[in-house]
Amino acid sequence: MYCIYTFIFISHGFSSLKFNHNVHDVKALFAPNLHQICLPVFATYTMIWFLTMRKKVTTIPEIATTFTGMFYLGYIPSFWVRIRTLGSSREPTRIAPLLAPFLEALGQKASALPSWLPKVVHLPITSGAIFIFWTWCSIAFSDVGAYFAGRKFGKTKLGKIAPAAGAASPNKTVEGYIGGSIFAACFATAGAYVMRWPHWYITGPVHGILLAFLGLVGDLTASVLKRDSGMKDFGDLLPEHGGIMDRVDSFIFTAPYSWLVISFIIPALKAKQRLAIP
Repeated sequence: MYCIYTFIFISHGFSSLKFNHNVHDVKALFAPNLHQICLPVFATYTMIWFLTMRKKVTTIPEIATTFTGMFYLGYIPSFWVRIRTLGSSREPTRIAPLLAPFLEALGQKASALPSWLPKVVHLPITSGAIFIFWTWCSIAFSDVGAYFAGRKFGKTKLGKIAPAAGAASPNKTVEGYIGGSIFAACFATAGAYVMRWPHWYITGPVHGILLAFLGLVGDLTASVLKRDSGMKDFGDLLPEHGGIMDRVDSFIFTAPYSWLVISFIIPALKAKQRLAIP
């Protein structure tokens, strides 16, 4: 997925960011503790390149564009890779007994991989991977719910509440956003139940609503970038849909939030729940 992000960005003239973007994801997979150092290191490298390899002084828009690319398409999405590495010894979910034969067969296949690969590659289904599955389903169906609810019930333009957001995407409606939030909340609640989250009937809907909101922020951010650059779509790889980035813009800003949830919030709630049990 993230390699596709890189390809899209490079195809629009930012080839210098390819190595940086891949390094973010590789570092997140092999050395997640060093993940946060990638952005400042490559920002420093970029400035060294600007100062030593160009004949003219670099402009602020050029620097800002490059740094935005590193942050927006490199650093932020790489949190999904960090989530993927969490929980090599996965906790059993409510549907684990049904999937046990499949997971056992998958584990046998993975055991034949080279020993130098991270453990999460040897064991493809981690707690983080399960969390990603339900979270991505929630985000995807948030888009679906927003589309159909907007077409069926959409009357109040988003621009009436947030003029800048409405200017970035004139067709979006408040009713569409509410419909997307409901769809996301339903799937997130199902995921919270399956993953045995504490107070799943509360944490699930809240998680889904926040995913829908941050997904909308990602969608509108992509619209802002396209409008400012004079593009209708990020590409034409997918007929009637544009480029890959047009399909996954909702997954950008949901990544660090999701990492925060699975790394700190849910473990804290579980610890509190264990302490409450006599």
